[in-house]
Amino acid sequence: MIDKQVMVYEIKSSANSNSQDLFHKSGQYFYWNQKMFRNLNIGDYVFVVNTHSNYVLFTKVESKDITVTFNEQIEESSFFDKDQQFRVNGKWDDFVCLEIIHQLDTPINWQWKSLGSSETTYLNGERVNTKASNNRLLNIQQLQSLSEKEDYQKILNNCSSNFKPDEVGFKPVLMRFLDQSNTDNLKTRDYIKNYLDTKVKVSFGQGTPAKISWISFLIPPNKTSKGIYPGYLYFKELGKLFLTYGVSETNKPEIEWVVKEEQTLEEYFANNQLGIPYRYGNSFVFKSYDVEHIDQSESLNDDLNELINLYKERLKQKTNYWVFQGNPKIYNVTNSLQDNALTTWSVKAHKDKIKKGDKVIIWVTGDVSGCYALAKVTSSVYNAFDDDSQTKYYTDKSLNIKSDRVNIEVEYNITQSPILKSDLSEFNSFEDFKGGNQGTNFSATRQQYSTILKLIESSKSSDYQIVKNQFSKDNFEQFINILRSFVSSNNLSRDDERISFNVRKSKNRLVFIVGTRYGFMIEKNADKTFYSFISDKQLSKDAGRFSDTQGNPVDVFWNVISSAKEFEMQIFDGLSMELNKNYKSPFRRFSNPDFIKDVYKKISPFEEDVKNYGNMNNHLNTILFGPPGTGKTYNSVNKSLEIINEDEEQALDWNNRDEVKSLFDRRVEEGRIFFTTFHQSMSYEDFIEGIKPVTKGGEVTYEVQDGIFKKICFEASKKTKMLIKAIDEVSEDIVEDNEMDVELFKEYYDNYVNELPDLNEKQSNTKLTTRYGKTFELFKNSSNSITVKAGTKRAPMSLSFNELSKVYFENKNPTYKSYASVVIDEILDSIEVVNEESDNYSKPYVLIIDEINRGNIASIFGELITLIEPDKREGGKEEIELILPYSKKPFKVPNNVFIIGTMNTADRSVEALDTALRRRFFFEEMPPKPELTKIAGDSKNVGGVIMVNDGADKVDLGALLKVINNRIEKLIDKDHKIGHSYFLKVDNENKLKDCFKNKIIPLLEEYFFGDFGKIGLVLGNSFVKKKNTEFKFANFKDYDPDIISDLEIRDVYKIKSHDAWDFKSIF
Repeated sequence: MIDKQVMVYEIKSSANSNSQDLFHKSGQYFYWNQKMFRNLNIGDYVFVVNTHSNYVLFTKVESKDITVTFNEQIEESSFFDKDQQFRVNGKWDDFVCLEIIHQLDTPINWQWKSLGSSETTYLNGERVNTKASNNRLLNIQQLQSLSEKEDYQKILNNCSSNFKPDEVGFKPVLMRFLDQSNTDNLKTRDYIKNYLDTKVKVSFGQGTPAKISWISFLIPPNKTSKGIYPGYLYFKELGKLFLTYGVSETNKPEIEWVVKEEQTLEEYFANNQLGIPYRYGNSFVFKSYDVEHIDQSESLNDDLNELINLYKERLKQKTNYWVFQGNPKIYNVTNSLQDNALTTWSVKAHKDKIKKGDKVIIWVTGDVSGCYALAKVTSSVYNAFDDDSQTKYYTDKSLNIKSDRVNIEVEYNITQSPILKSDLSEFNSFEDFKGGNQGTNFSATRQQYSTILKLIESSKSSDYQIVKNQFSKDNFEQFINILRSFVSSNNLSRDDERISFNVRKSKNRLVFIVGTRYGFMIEKNADKTFYSFISDKQLSKDAGRFSDTQGNPVDVFWNVISSAKEFEMQIFDGLSMELNKNYKSPFRRFSNPDFIKDVYKKISPFEEDVKNYGNMNNHLNTILFGPPGTGKTYNSVNKSLEIINEDEEQALDWNNRDEVKSLFDRRVEEGRIFFTTFHQSMSYEDFIEGIKPVTKGGEVTYEVQDGIFKKICFEASKKTKMLIKAIDEVSEDIVEDNEMDVELFKEYYDNYVNELPDLNEKQSNTKLTTRYGKTFELFKNSSNSITVKAGTKRAPMSLSFNELSKVYFENKNPTYKSYASVVIDEILDSIEVVNEESDNYSKPYVLIIDEINRGNIASIFGELITLIEPDKREGGKEEIELILPYSKKPFKVPNNVFIIGTMNTADRSVEALDTALRRRFFFEEMPPKPELTKIAGDSKNVGGVIMVNDGADKVDLGALLKVINNRIEKLIDKDHKIGHSYFLKVDNENKLKDCFKNKIIPLLEEYFFGDFGKIGLVLGNSFVKKKNTEFKFANFKDYDPDIISDLEIRDVYKIKSHDAWDFKSIF
């Protein structure tokens, strides 16, 4: 063990510029402020880490107390040592000289665990802090990776013995997690953030406690939303904890676990009569525990550590990418794919490299050459004949010879719309693509595979369509027709909480769930299609039996059959049995909207219902147009969330409008959705950018300010982000990890200002020094801004939040250069802000423009009207970049910004809209839907029928709306119809009268320009009557008497008192 102190010193970004001037000309010495090294002695070791200039110095203290001279006139510190004069800006204390033993360059991808707000930490000596053992061991490992030099490694190896990793393991954290899972406490901030070099994430639910709480252990780029990871899943109702090979639910991971006999969670539940797991069914079970006795388990730490080690090994394994090429003159690949029969491929090259888990591009040569499928290798290379079932696809049976081959699993079958060679020619990554060369097996690149995958996913149908296409027409129609008949005969709406329509793509399975149980299912396994259904009798040889929650068998069976036609009545009986239990289905949140639509499309003439979610065509520019009250703004909220389509959107209860609106509001706060309304005074300067007046220090100045469109484009194209790394001083763990934005900076600014003394105080408790050594004081002024006082000879200066935020976020030159950067550093002194990669550019952002036709489109969009076209956006074939007129900065529209406009056709017809706008937007009509009065809003409570005339008559609201709209269309046009939303809050006669009095009749007055006679043609005598005809004008002989006569006999009408209204008479 060495007897010297060993310290790590991390040079922060603010000090990096000075460090370049403090190397000795010989290259053997480096100098620094002695203040940071005051506890070191001559001969002690120092690792100087500079991630900004990409080097690490391994040094030892050569000398101390090097005296500094400060020149106040030029604000410069200087010292002389070893025949060299050194000068640095600002006032510095005495210096220390470090002898450089090794200077090491850091690789581009070198990872360094920052010391956070601290600049130093000790690896050896009496000042070592073992509370941060994991972090220090990580620092040592990172330093060890830079050099194999013996003296360098010896020092670091000795230091590592001072720290013991995770001595108590994860068990105490897990026990605390299990205890908290049974409370309403959802806070996770105090949990550890790292364990065995993995990032730890804990969740108890969002807003309300979840049924399943979980912990994940992640190594980037894996995320819980996309990737694989070890994880704990606690099913509270079962009292079971599972340690799992976690698999993301939201997105298909790029890498897969390699497991042997392990069961998926869904298979575990089925084999142990536990029903169906609420979520995470695709994850594999590593170990299960009964929570009641888990504190007695001695293997908890070992189990987790073993799985994390397996995880690390799996991530080290490189996935290879291949082209497997088929010649249609030898083997009919397309027919084999269409029959879902392709399961093996011959291997004639790269036999020692092709392995299980590799990804494959299935390429077919010939007149229509291209990619017809993507697959993965599922076995090692072996020697055998092709399977007998494959023989029919050979053009000559003798060509099926014994040869080396591998098993494959087709993951994307695109025989219906292959990606042809001509489709790929425009991509640079395919310049050296080997498909089409002579041979069977070629190497490919990840980029080539990913490009094809993106093309498939950008044009593919839903998961439902993919699974549906696996079945023959006859097999599928047996299944879907039985479902259609069942929901129709039982009058089941698609909103019925007892039923769910689910798709299991990985299993080629479509499932109709009733209550908590599978009710009816179609599945394809290899080349066989079979059906399964629930019943109270065993009706098939392969039937399974259900159990109750205690594991006792019950008289409910799961029958497996090859044809559904002859069992239709039994299927109906079994589904009815479960339906009559009136259990809500917990799986509705996973219902597939395309599956639902396919079941209901032959029952209802209305293809879209009150909810048409998850079916957005993802046009970049869309306008929802229709008459007033047809739900344009309402649906813009839904559509914007559909586009975002992250975990919370997919788990959303779309029937709960409060929940939908709450998530929408949060997405607006997060900056994922922007909302604006066009009006006649809206201008280019408001929407894009413009020069606006700003008050500073009592004076008006002018600045270029961004408009809403420029802001969303900037946010959506962001490739880096500033992250706050607030560090606990004791544990050195990260206790905050948020993105620094303007709002958060405002919080830090306000908190800082609140601690400052008022401007009328004689002196301040906050004194700072510029980098040139000048002292200044800070005060709080009446505007809650910072005032700088720098002596009696200078007038006080104001540093407002707006000023500092522009300096910080936009690198704008500050008005008071010497002070702004120092004050910003002081405001953020308790945290470290680091730049990290942002994935904003890969996420969708939505701009909603309400009443888009009320603004002057040409004036508001200006030259950018061209840039919103899909092919003119960033990354498009015809990408265009413009220089903005005010800021003089280049500007492009990102391809992940979606624009949704709403347009009231009663204000201006679609045909009259600006032609430039029309051809750049997809127009989606939102017509009145009278049928919604029966199934949505308050009117749903009375079935859309109101009792009127003291209960003597009934008025069907949908029929009433149709009659009124037919008359309006005859008198004006269809653009001035009345929307269904006016009636959705009506469930009695009084509300109907209020609706007509305050909404319908005023709208008709506007439509007919006050001509009550035409309103009478719409509503009838019960609502409109002629006024008394006795009338006389004033004596005015100079006016044309013929006109006077015509006016005197002109009929005038008025609206009757609402007490006299008879809604039945409108018909």
